[in-house]
Amino acid sequence: MSYLAGADIGKRVADFRRQRGLSARQLADRTELPGLTRVVITRLENGRRESVDVVELLCLANALDISPALLFPPLGQEIEARQQELGTCVEHLWSACQAVGHALGRQP
Repeated sequence: MSYLAGADIGKRVADFRRQRGLSARQLADRTELPGLTRVVITRLENGRRESVDVVELLCLANALDISPALLFPPLGQEIEARQQELGTCVEHLWSACQAVGHALGRQP
């Protein structure tokens, strides 16, 4: 079985869990993995668990409804930043389309 460093991944899990308004127990229930309990998740998030196996990582990502890559810092942070940039670009493009539509007397 492959193991990954837990401390950085644990912080990312905690961040995504909080963003979704989930408790550690709710996240554990959503993983549907018997060994991935509230206690295990709390220890992982607090850096008191040194490793995460690949199955646990995949189950956590699935329960958080995110790509597993987002749990790998700094890669996950880079992906998040790019998603935010893309969202901002789309908003600007939509505003420009609306302005052009308004100037032409149409709504996009």
